[in-house]
Amino acid sequence: IAGDLVFDFAIFSTIFYSTLILIFDSVKGVAEMNKKSYENDKLKNIAYIDALTNMKNRAAYMRFARKQMFKYRKNKDLNIILVVMDIDGFKNINDEKGHIAGDEILKQVASVILRQCELFNCKSFRIGGDEFVLLLENKQVSDADNLADKINEELSSLNNITLTHGTQKVNFNDEKPFDVAFE
Repeated sequence: IAGDLVFDFAIFSTIFYSTLILIFDSVKGVAEMNKKSYENDKLKNIAYIDALTNMKNRAAYMRFARKQMFKYRKNKDLNIILVVMDIDGFKNINDEKGHIAGDEILKQVASVILRQCELFNCKSFRIGGDEFVLLLENKQVSDADNLADKINEELSSLNNITLTHGTQKVNFNDEKPFDVAFE
């Protein structure tokens, strides 16, 4: 009987120890996967988020544009309005007040654009320098102009900043319909 107990205990210990190792390896694997996922998210943020303004950047804009092209192939009724905006007199701000002051203006403009786009349910991007793009899905040009006016009103009251904007419906029949933002 004593021999059977020792044998049973040895089997139990082996099974228990093996189970602990499996659990530990599983937890370790999940932790490593979570770490890789977190690191991938950080890399995406670096790749697609403008560090100064915390807005999506030009690469994110191009990625979004490609997705919209695929979406349009499935749904020919897709309607997107594109608004290109830039800060009036921004070069003078940088030249006269310095680039730190210019950076603060960019942050203020981005903050207002992000807030208004969240209220208006549209996408926004900083595509470079003092240039921003807004994309409104299933809206009218007049809606986009109204949004641009609201952004200008808020900026003007904050810091007497104004933005010039152009509004256009995306023509999916063009070879590169979203490149109009860079022209």
